[in-house]
Amino acid sequence: MGRLIIRSFSEDIKNFRNMIPYRKKKIEEASATALPRNYGVNELSAKLHPDKQRVRISSVEALDGRTKIITFSSADKTSLAPFRAGQGINIKVGTETEFFPVVSVPDDKDYSIIVSAACEDAVSELLLNADEKTELEISGPTGLFYYSQLRDGNSVVLICDFSGVASAISICRYLSGRADTSVRVIFVGEEENPGVCGLFENLSENICFFREKDTDGIYERASENMNTPSALFVSGKDAFCGKTAALFDDSDFIRGRIRMYISDPETKNASAEKYSCQVLYRNESFSFECFANETLLAAFERNNIPTQAKCKVGECGYCRCKLVEGDVESVLCNGIDSMRSADKKYGFIHPCRSFPKTDIKVKL
Repeated sequence: MGRLIIRSFSEDIKNFRNMIPYRKKKIEEASATALPRNYGVNELSAKLHPDKQRVRISSVEALDGRTKIITFSSADKTSLAPFRAGQGINIKVGTETEFFPVVSVPDDKDYSIIVSAACEDAVSELLLNADEKTELEISGPTGLFYYSQLRDGNSVVLICDFSGVASAISICRYLSGRADTSVRVIFVGEEENPGVCGLFENLSENICFFREKDTDGIYERASENMNTPSALFVSGKDAFCGKTAALFDDSDFIRGRIRMYISDPETKNASAEKYSCQVLYRNESFSFECFANETLLAAFERNNIPTQAKCKVGECGYCRCKLVEGDVESVLCNGIDSMRSADKKYGFIHPCRSFPKTDIKVKL
């Protein structure tokens, strides 16, 4: 049986005994001036990760009759917060919040987003009808779908459907200017869209198109002349992302190296059955009907409930609320349960990826 030998010195014991008197002395010698309200590190953090930013529409470019690229610049003298290629911003109109991937590159001083009339939400409608110099309040850059060279390496494949194309554009543009990085774009849609493909600047030789009903060759095209990609980015609707990731299950590609942006979480329940929903918010109570095939967050926004949201796919937890009564189906984002263990223990849910299965009561 081994022996544990601890050696110490009398000076260590002496210093330990003198610690409290030493601290008291330093406190007495300290200035009576009040501590600063904010520290430099907090000021830096607020600039890098602001909750809100005031912006002005600086330009509007029409891609077609239903889609525009809108560029924002700072509405005051401060610079817009930096972002990573692939991240996005939230824009709120009334009680409705929408997430828009930024299609600019991190070196740009402004944010550009793609807005489509096909989205049919209040935020997109406002933006499509807004004039230049219109001022808005937006969030700081957010989202976990972004490129990191240290993590993702120099051999990248981007696979997206139309709903996820904006998320891929920023990464594509950023990597296209790097001589040490190879990038391939695979666009999946009903028909080839010249306007969309044209957004992937300087990458015409690395773009290929697949129809939604014929995706058997995606894996072969993704790995062609690239050996095994160091990172795979998949963006689009829930079913599309799951189906695409499954194509790589039997390969040597590590599932953990797949980055996903799911534009709209979906439930397996196609029923439009109605349930009653009661929302407790501070001293108020709201009652309305919700549907089995819509997220609770969508139901909240449809009924003008004052809730907060950011990523809208279950990653950030910003919209979390307590489930008081009832049962919900929680859809995983990227196949990962991102809820904190404490939230599970005490009955919290992410309404952005929760679908009602019974009558429910929640507390915001």
